[in-house]
Amino acid sequence: MQGNGLDKGNEIDTETKPQLWNPNVAACWCLIFNPIFGAWIHAKNWKTLNKPKEEKWSMFFVYFLILFYLFIIFGEPIYGELKTNSVSLTVMLLCVWYGGLGRLQVNHIKENISDYDRKSWLKPFFWGLLAYGILFITLFLTPLSTTDIEESSVSIVNQILKEQTEYDKICESVSITEKLENGSYKAFATLNDGSNITLIIKLDGEMLYVEIE
Repeated sequence: MQGNGLDKGNEIDTETKPQLWNPNVAACWCLIFNPIFGAWIHAKNWKTLNKPKEEKWSMFFVYFLILFYLFIIFGEPIYGELKTNSVSLTVMLLCVWYGGLGRLQVNHIKENISDYDRKSWLKPFFWGLLAYGILFITLFLTPLSTTDIEESSVSIVNQILKEQTEYDKICESVSITEKLENGSYKAFATLNDGSNITLIIKLDGEMLYVEIE
């Protein structure tokens, strides 16, 4: 009878184990997906642990990051490109999140839960890949910013300069100065000897055409 009682007790313990995703693994996957991924996983863990306050703060961070990245994508044509590249920005946001909310969950599970059932990563990976697909489609449909046009024009100008023997110079940068009524851009290219040449840049769909005046 005692043996049956122990078996029953073990069965109850097994059934009451929380089903969680490993919070440290979630943070590591942020390097591939995004800090949004880790914050969302942690929010779901907090919900399972019946911690509504912590779940709310994790979801606030998810919403903040979504709005922030949308601002970067759609605001760049208006406000220009950020000085910090996307990789450095993602690592910085990951450190901010993990240093606060992320580490809070790691410590909570370590100190209060001796064991838990590991949830499958299949569903989160599916949503992560789907989000990347939506992002790539959004970027493809988003018109080029003036910064993108300037950077892309540099290589085209250098190609033109190589074909014209009277130029033995290299284009270092292109700066747009005016948008013309026909949708083209007036710009100037700065060469490696400090001189400038005037350009007309035309954008036809995804094709870029540059003329030296």
